[in-house]
Amino acid sequence: PGEVHSLAEHAASRPASGETKTIALVNSLAPESAKLHYCHISSTESFSAMREGSTFEVAPHHLFLSYENARDAADTHMRMNPPLRTEAERKNLYAAFDKISAIASDHAPHTLSEKSADFASAPSGIPGVETMLPLLMNEVHAGRLTLSSVLEKTVTNPNRILGIESPALVKGARADFALYADSPVSISAENLHSKCGWTPYEGMQGLFPELTVVSGVCAWKDGEFSRDGACFLRG
Repeated sequence: PGEVHSLAEHAASRPASGETKTIALVNSLAPESAKLHYCHISSTESFSAMREGSTFEVAPHHLFLSYENARDAADTHMRMNPPLRTEAERKNLYAAFDKISAIASDHAPHTLSEKSADFASAPSGIPGVETMLPLLMNEVHAGRLTLSSVLEKTVTNPNRILGIESPALVKGARADFALYADSPVSISAENLHSKCGWTPYEGMQGLFPELTVVSGVCAWKDGEFSRDGACFLRG
C-alpha cells in the first residue's frame, strides 16, 4: 500500500473494501467443500462477502478502539493490520457482536523500542492476549453483553472450529474454568505480564479473573501465574 504517516492514512491504505475483495478472492480459490475460517475481520462490510456456512473471528481492538479516538493521529502504538477503523465502523462492528463466530486476540507484542520508530517504519501489531477476556467480561458486568454470548465466542465456538471438545462443569469433562472478581479495575501495563511493557487499553476498565483452572490444575491465582509449562489440546 506504500508509505503512510498517520493512522488515518494507514486505514485508507487498507480499506474495508479491500478486506471484502480479499474474502471474495479466497472464496474463488477455495473448493466448495473447504471449511473456511476468516481471520481478523475489521468491518461489517465483510459479512455479506463470506461463504455461507463459514466462520470468522474479530479482534478486541476492532471492537473497542478506533483511530479517531487515538491520543495522537500518528500514534505508532495504534498501528496494526487490519488497521483501526472509524468510530462509526467500530460501533457497527460492536453492534453486530451476536453475528461474530469467535473473538481472537491477534496478540502481537511489539516492544516500546520497536514502536518508537517513525510511523512509516514502525511495526504493525499490539499486545492483547491478557486483556481480551477482561475487556469482554467488563462489558458483561456493565450489561452491554451477555455472559452466554462471550462464552460462545471465546470458548464454545473456538473449540468447535478447532475440533476440540469443549470443557463443561460436569463429571468427566475437562475442568477449565475461571472465577472473576466482583468489580472491574483500571487496566495498567504495570499489572500485566507481557514483556513488551505497554497496553493499548491503558486506563480502560477490565474485569480480571481471580482464579483460573486449566485441565484441573490451578494456572492463575490472585494476579499471578501458578502453573509452569503449556497445556496442549489436540484438535
